[in-house]
Amino acid sequence: MGTHPNGPSHVVREDEDGESPLLSDWIRTLRGEGPGDLPYLFKVLSVRKALSIQAHPDIKLARELHAKFPQIDLIRNCVDTAVAQRLLTQKNEAALREFFRCFVYAEPENIAAQLRTLRARLEGASSLSALEKLVIRLDNEYPGDIGCFCPYLLNYITLEPGEAMFLGANEPHAYLLGDCVECMACSDNVVRAGLTPKFIDKETLHSMLTYHTGKPSVYKGDVQGDGVARLYSSPVPEFEVEAIELKPRQRYALPAREGDSIVLVISGSGSTVEPSGTADGRRMSKGQVYFLPKGEILEIQGGEDGIAAFRASPNENLASRNA
Repeated sequence: MGTHPNGPSHVVREDEDGESPLLSDWIRTLRGEGPGDLPYLFKVLSVRKALSIQAHPDIKLARELHAKFPQIDLIRNCVDTAVAQRLLTQKNEAALREFFRCFVYAEPENIAAQLRTLRARLEGASSLSALEKLVIRLDNEYPGDIGCFCPYLLNYITLEPGEAMFLGANEPHAYLLGDCVECMACSDNVVRAGLTPKFIDKETLHSMLTYHTGKPSVYKGDVQGDGVARLYSSPVPEFEVEAIELKPRQRYALPAREGDSIVLVISGSGSTVEPSGTADGRRMSKGQVYFLPKGEILEIQGGEDGIAAFRASPNENLASRNA
């Protein structure tokens, strides 16, 4: 959901001609001037098979990659004992960077052979940890892929409903299983690292990553509106997300924002509340998506089973600071 040219949203119109204009064009028409682009992309992910391990380049690197086709220096190495020992004993960014370079340039035949050895050892064990079970599952889904080793290099995190994480630029990550909403800056720039049959730009991948170590933070949001909503702010100006959950006939007014919002209903049903105070406005139901222009308030009321929705908008505190 958004205005990126590779997957733009359309506005559902009830006009006689039946046209559904691009959201960006509709915003420009609504404003009469200025751009119609949103600074964020709002997504729903429903993952059964693990998605690729990838990192999103920062703006500077993305511009450089678009300016020239990346050239790969095909260095044929494998991770030797000395490099691995330095990672285990020093546990710093320099050791991880050196280890990852040897890791990412390993011969495909060597990777597949070592995976077979690892899998045989795991399948012969009397019990397996969650991480070890994940390695077997990834090898089933992506046989012989270098990404099957990544659970030993990355944090394995399970998020519960209501929890969130911020994934910064140049940080590798992969969604493994389950349903979530994702909000990100309006870009489709990506460098893959594994769990994929697609091209892996090894040199760019190795040079771009931060190699920060430690556990990532998990957020539960800031309570809004007497506990019916939670605001998940981000450390970047492009986006923040608000989660709303209303009981039957319970009301909540989404406050006006300085930027345009997208509202997605994920369960239940409800309706908008008219200025007169009556809840006989537009019907809202699961799967519907609404555009809320900047500066406008939207009050909604839960239906018979209540309603749950997410709202994406620019992070106005940071956006105004950077303007």
